[in-house]
Amino acid sequence: MTRKYFKLAGLAYLASVTFPILLLWLARLYPANVFNGLVMILILAILTGLIFSRVDVTWLILILTTIGAGFLLLGYVVMPVKEKFLLLIAYPIEASLVTVIRQHIIRWSFFTNRNDEIRHYNSLYDRRLKLKTFDSAEKFYQNELHKIEQHPELDLWSNVQIVSWDQHKQYAEAHPNSHDRILKQITKVLKNNRLKGEFIYFMGDATFLIISPEIPQ
Repeated sequence: MTRKYFKLAGLAYLASVTFPILLLWLARLYPANVFNGLVMILILAILTGLIFSRVDVTWLILILTTIGAGFLLLGYVVMPVKEKFLLLIAYPIEASLVTVIRQHIIRWSFFTNRNDEIRHYNSLYDRRLKLKTFDSAEKFYQNELHKIEQHPELDLWSNVQIVSWDQHKQYAEAHPNSHDRILKQITKVLKNNRLKGEFIYFMGDATFLIISPEIPQ
């Protein structure tokens, strides 16, 4: 989400609030029927913008504004032009502003949820090495412990091993280009040599965890 996007959303929100306030402030100078009619139109516009999609709102604005213009401008309605103008612009402008706000909220919610999903996925999986990470290993290990505690009569157990690349940080400082390549090679060797029932996790800091449920050393 860019700063420009937040500014536009803020301006749209400010306009959707100040526009009806301004209209009602102007309408107080006119008869009560104009003020009450304007209030009803604004409520209808807000509900339309909150409930219907952008396409539906567009069609409703075109249809209702055309009908309203026909009654106020072409029909026999004794009313000053300024009052007619306020009644005509209230619905399309407010409905459009509320629709924009609703779209911003939906979009912001989507990106927020998406970012949360991405962060959660990155906490469980290392895309560079294509291995699950510490959080996944912790969940799996806790599940294995739960099974062992719940069924002591079955004599369940798991073998846990750690494979670590010592002094990899010093090597990364001296050979930054080949560090990742060697780390991927280590991952490949571990994957190719693990047994079918073994699970490999990347713990970070060039450290791998291998969990072997019920597999002898």
